[in-house]
Amino acid sequence: TSVSLDHTQVLGDTVGEIAADKAGIIKPGAVAVIAPQSPEALAPLLSACDKAGARPVLVGRDITWEPTPAAGNPPHPRNPGNLAHPATSRRQGLRVYGLRHTYELELPLLGEYQQENAATAVAALEAVAEVQGLALPPEAVAAGLAAVTWPCRMEVLAERPLVVADGAHNPYSVASLLRTLPGSLPHRRLLVVAGFSRDKNVAEMAGSLAAASGTVFAAASRHPRSLLPDELAQLFHDCGAEAIPVATPAQALAQARSQAGEDDLILATGSLFLAAEVREAALGIPPEVYPELLTGAASI
Repeated sequence: TSVSLDHTQVLGDTVGEIAADKAGIIKPGAVAVIAPQSPEALAPLLSACDKAGARPVLVGRDITWEPTPAAGNPPHPRNPGNLAHPATSRRQGLRVYGLRHTYELELPLLGEYQQENAATAVAALEAVAEVQGLALPPEAVAAGLAAVTWPCRMEVLAERPLVVADGAHNPYSVASLLRTLPGSLPHRRLLVVAGFSRDKNVAEMAGSLAAASGTVFAAASRHPRSLLPDELAQLFHDCGAEAIPVATPAQALAQARSQAGEDDLILATGSLFLAAEVREAALGIPPEVYPELLTGAASI
């Protein structure tokens, strides 16, 4: 799938180094399904294919897709393409042109990047079916993708105001989220509940979120790597946003709700840990608390 800068302390300092590291999954004689990549990432992936004698299947070239209207979604003035309006179904439609078939799909996931992910999944399914000699009925693929669930990935937790949790935790995923948000979930004003792990590129993520929203509620999850609320609020202040430090994600969600109007959107993002705790609070899920994480913070 798409390679970006993340886990740099393990994988490398550049996209090219990370792609070369991840290319280790490409085995001799295999079919390598490759989602759309930057040129810096694609070069080492294709080089690994060449060295291993693996056949690359490039999503976006060999397998393509286009959006289609999702069934039952009414037109919306700020979403003329009508691809994922949440008022009725929170689904989006797409047509994937595979090597074997054309697939008419509906995804219960929001975000333009999920269309790329779905096309990549179809490409992988076709590759497995080819190698294993399996039948791959298009209706079975459609049924499988229609049943997908992905908590904390542009997940709508409540309406009026909209509450959305997304575990984006690097600059690439935060930028992708912000780019697709207006078309997928039209709203009047964006309020952000943010929390980051301190080993991430927090400055760039904070800059993107501050540019998209003038009001940020800065919170720390229970994970010991979490940036403290006061530190995080100062980071957002430096980026020009109004930032309010709040002790916990649940309290940050409550404060955001108290300030949001019915047509506003509250976005919880920056960390999967933060998004998960907001999800707990919004849905009334008993928190998962692991004492060993708290007591072992010094060694993590």
